[in-house]
Amino acid sequence: MMNFENKSNEFEVFHTQLKEALGALGIKALSDAQADQLYRYHLLLYKTNEEMNLTAVPEGDAVPLHYVDSLLASSFLPNKGQVLDVGTGAGLPLIPLAIARPDLTFVGLDSTEKKVSFVRKTIKDLGLENVQVWYGRAEELANQYRESFDAVMARAVANLYTLSELCIPFLKIGCDFIALKGSLADKELTASLNHIMELGCDKPKRNEFELPVRGETQKRVVLSLRKVKSTPAGFPRRFGAIKKAALQIQ
Repeated sequence: MMNFENKSNEFEVFHTQLKEALGALGIKALSDAQADQLYRYHLLLYKTNEEMNLTAVPEGDAVPLHYVDSLLASSFLPNKGQVLDVGTGAGLPLIPLAIARPDLTFVGLDSTEKKVSFVRKTIKDLGLENVQVWYGRAEELANQYRESFDAVMARAVANLYTLSELCIPFLKIGCDFIALKGSLADKELTASLNHIMELGCDKPKRNEFELPVRGETQKRVVLSLRKVKSTPAGFPRRFGAIKKAALQIQ
């Protein structure tokens, strides 16, 4: 374990910013060891981003817009079980949550091979034993892993109509799909509600947060959708069909 008395000034700024932002939102603070892991992930993410397009968020805004935003989901996850992150990309919210919730096991899923390779290497470098990542497409793997997960989550992947069809089939009955959304959450929810219920979920619970960013705030909404019945066998459809249907309801 690293000596926290010898941390760089950059880490201290990172840790302070993270602690203050989580506290303001009522989210459980990370331990020093967890904050250290998250900082090492931060360094790996932005170092690799110089060569590979992993994120468009400026490094100075990463604490609120990446890590705090990801950790908003923490309290909506179950007390035990396996969680699937659909469209994990560079490991968000997968890696911050795997660090914060060692009581859970996590699986990240993404269809971009270079991002999967980055996340796999990062998991190894950080010594995270409660997380793995799969390369593949959700609509192609949904039947193989149908109703296999105790929670499914997604962040910054697609509109809610599309997300719901990609994610809900993986979810066990009685468990929750957690959608991390921004300012368009309510519009997307209105357009998607009938489809969400058709896929087997009840009306979602809506939780709103204000992320502190450069002295201002940005709206975030966490939607928690409880699955109450099995998803019909015809879902998910091919991605092109899902995308076409989503466009028709906008």
